[in-house]
Amino acid sequence: MNVQIEKLLVLQEIDLKIRAMKTRLETIPIQIKNISDQIDAEKKNFATQKELLMSEELDIKKVEAAIKEKEEHIRKLQGQSSMVRKNDEYRALMNEIEAIKKGIGELETRQLELMERIQENKAKVKDIETKLKEKEKQAAEEIKDLGEVEAKVKNEISKFTSERSKHLGDLEKSALSIYERLLAKGSGTPVAEVKDTICSNCHLKLTPHTNNQAKKDLITQCDNCSHIIYYNKE
Repeated sequence: MNVQIEKLLVLQEIDLKIRAMKTRLETIPIQIKNISDQIDAEKKNFATQKELLMSEELDIKKVEAAIKEKEEHIRKLQGQSSMVRKNDEYRALMNEIEAIKKGIGELETRQLELMERIQENKAKVKDIETKLKEKEKQAAEEIKDLGEVEAKVKNEISKFTSERSKHLGDLEKSALSIYERLLAKGSGTPVAEVKDTICSNCHLKLTPHTNNQAKKDLITQCDNCSHIIYYNKE
């Protein structure tokens, strides 16, 4: 095998590791954002449920105030009834009192409904709060772990980048220039093995001339994808 290709393959092995680690690095901020977004959604749901509970508690206070107001009104009417002398006026007063009592009955029904709903929602809010705290704790641990992974990957990239630089001096400028240009594409392998006249990078058949050049261990580029190709004669 061409010595330059052997050296390029060593370099390529390092570069593919660096590429994979950089790809991993790109996913970490996305993962952290997804975790944070999920917690934000949970917090928003918790806040919404608390607001609903507070609204219902305010409603029941209004109902209680309305009941007291009507009861006070009845007491005033009952006080007036002792001074009424005419039967028609007395009946009208009694009818008004009955209508107010009916209104109180409706308000008390509403009060009971709200009390039941408040009890249910208090339990629901407490459950949501408990689960939210657990999720926040878990999210913090996950984000911490991702931060440690990020630091480790960056350290590995630094080590491999340092190792990479040691191999550059052994390569011919022309071969290295082609390789670097192909590597910059960010996909595929700059140096690809030929198997049965097929380039392993683009999976297309080589022309006879290109295939023969590769067999002669010359620095040869694929007719289709322009990647450097070689035969592994071992």
